[in-house]
Order: sequence, then C-alpha cells, then structure tokens
Amino acid sequence: MAGTNTIQQYASTWQARLDRTTDLTIRKRHLLSFMSNRGRITGPSGGRFVEWPLFVQAKKPRGFGRNTPPNYETADNLRMPQLNWSSYFYGEQIHVLDIEENKGKEQFIDLVSNAYDSVEKSFSQEWADYLFQDGSTATEENPMYGLKSAFKYYTATTATSGAPRQGYEGKVRLPNGTYAGYDTTLGANGGNWAGDNGLTTYNPSGSTYFHWWPEGTGDGKFDFWSPLIVNTTSQGWGSTSAAFDTTYCEKQIDFGYEYSARNNTTAAKGPVELILMPTKSLLVWRERFATTQRTIVETAPVPMEGSINTSGGDMTRITGTPCILHNGCTIATDYSLNDSNLIIGINPDAIEYRTVHSMNPQTGGTRIMTPHREAIPGGSGIMIGGMSHGQFIINSPRKLTFWYPLGNYT
Repeated sequence: MAGTNTIQQYASTWQARLDRTTDLTIRKRHLLSFMSNRGRITGPSGGRFVEWPLFVQAKKPRGFGRNTPPNYETADNLRMPQLNWSSYFYGEQIHVLDIEENKGKEQFIDLVSNAYDSVEKSFSQEWADYLFQDGSTATEENPMYGLKSAFKYYTATTATSGAPRQGYEGKVRLPNGTYAGYDTTLGANGGNWAGDNGLTTYNPSGSTYFHWWPEGTGDGKFDFWSPLIVNTTSQGWGSTSAAFDTTYCEKQIDFGYEYSARNNTTAAKGPVELILMPTKSLLVWRERFATTQRTIVETAPVPMEGSINTSGGDMTRITGTPCILHNGCTIATDYSLNDSNLIIGINPDAIEYRTVHSMNPQTGGTRIMTPHREAIPGGSGIMIGGMSHGQFIINSPRKLTFWYPLGNYT
C-alpha cells in the first residue's frame, strides 16, 4: 500500500511537471517559440479529423449604384483540407521485480522519479522533431504532418514547352505533389497566371522553357496551395557550380524572401518572417557578411523566463538565444531541422499546431501532453508516461518558402 500511495503522490504532480517541460521545450526551439508568441499553438480542439476552411484569395470590392444592386459570390464553405490527428506516447514501465528489489520508501521514490525524468527528457528532445517531418512518408501509425509535408516538387529537370519544370529565371523548381488532400501543382485548383509576354511560359534560351511564376500576376487560387521552392544549385544564378555559398547565399535568400509575397491577389499576404537554417548554412551566412566586411545585426539574448502562449512582442527573443535580422526577417537555426541542406521560410499565418488537450487551468497555457499512468496488465508492475495528441497544419503552402539544392536544369 505504501508503494501505491507513493505512486499516487507522484501522479498528482505529474501534469504540473509536464506543463513545465512543455514551457521549456517551447522556449528552446525557435519554431515553437515563434508559433507560441504569435498565438499559433491552439486548443483544445476535437473531431474525427483536423479540418480548416480554405481562404484562397481576398474578395475584391465591387462597385454598385441605384440601378445595379450588389451581387455577391457564393463561397465554397464545405471545401476543406483534412488530416488525421497525430498520436505519440512517451513512457517507461517499472517491473514488479524492480519494485521488490528496491525495498524501502526512499529507493522506490528514486525509481518513480527516474521514470518521470526519462519521459520529460525524451519529450523535450524528440517531440519537436516531428514538426518538420513529411507525414506522408512517416512510419508512425498516426504521424505528424510537419513542414516537409508541403515540400513536394518535380524531380525531372527536363520538360516540353507546355509543361515547364523550372520557374522564373530557372531559379525555382515548380511544386508537384499533394498536401492534406489537395494538389500543390500550380493551377491545379483553378486560376491563371501570366508574365511580361502575357503568357504562362517563356523560353529565353530558345530551347529551355520556364514558367513565369512567381514573377508575373494571376489569381490567388492559381498558387495558394503551391509552396515556393528556390533551387540553390541552379545555373540560373550565373554558374553551373552555383550553390548556397558565400557568393550566392545572399542573392538566394533575398530572391526567396521577396517572391514569398509577390502575388498581391493571393491570401498569402506579406513575406516570410522567420527563416530557419541548418547550422552549416548559418555558418555560410555569417562568413558571407565577414568577407564583405559588413556587420550582422542580431537580437540581444534575454533570459528564458516570463510568460509564453501570448501573442505580440518579439518572437525571436523568447528563446534567449541570438537571432540574425536581415531585411526585416529573422534568421535562426533549429536543431530539429535535421536536413543539412534544407532552409525553410515561414509566414506566421501559414502554420498552426492544434492540440486536443485541455488548457492549464492555473496559467491558461496550452497543453501538448497529458499524463498516462496505469498498472501493467497482469499486475507485473506500473507504466508511467505521457501522451500527445494534436496536429501541425499548414493553412496555405504558398506562405512557405523552401531553399534546396536541386541541381542544374536541362
């Protein structure tokens, strides 16, 4: 009975410990702190699936007069992207033999405490990685559909005049794939696009055809579900050996940043505000500024304390680690970004994490994990852990920009 009471005593504070772990996890990861500070971690939610309404493009005001009454468009309110909820658990079991071999109150307390510590560390170090993964290729039963889930593109480099694979100036690889049940290919959801020649494509070399996009203008529905993918190793940058190096990195980031908000008719208003780089790319960026004898502007680190899960303020300072400022955009690294070549630019309106867990009644904070405790079937011990249910969603892939080496085109 003493052991049971001890378990219950620890169980009563387990949720508080998980809440604290969630708080610290959010602070340590730039993506999570960015989302939390912008109010993009929401809940509690529910339902059989994760669904959200499509906002394709803003409605233009129409003129009317005494003889022409207002005429409104009919919205397609039932057209919604859909994903399954993700489900993850972290835990350990304490076998009855271990309990028996660790007689004495103090020894048993250490066993339970160690199990709690292990769960906390596993959650803090591993959970945020799923926010980046491609859910369509994940091996979990109910996976997270992270940022890479929208990173789909044509693998072929050659194309005919009617089906280009490269975007403007050959610096863009056109998207091709699906996310949340909708096609990411340009024009798959309707609309049209045109460049300076009034056409969708052009062939400056006389042989290779390019799509004008993202240069030009068109309907928001033409590209609202299509991410911008900048090819960092395209010869379009001026050399067949171009790469994200000290020669081209600044041009490539500026190109992606400016065109992340090029189409003024789309729902993706505003450019990306946060660019996450792997460590290798961030070091190249610093070297670029050192070789050009310029000073990198960084935010001053602040202590990891204070309130989170509130909107407003400087989302780059909440982590307590330096971030680079460039053209009004924040550049940082996130050690959950485990691809050494992929760079991701994010508009805050693009992303959201929805949790099914209840809010913390004391702080009003959002919970992304709740306790799980029960006896092992057959009475052979106890299980101590936590479960996380929710889903990462991308409201509009057009609000994301990816930089990646995809090679030369032909």
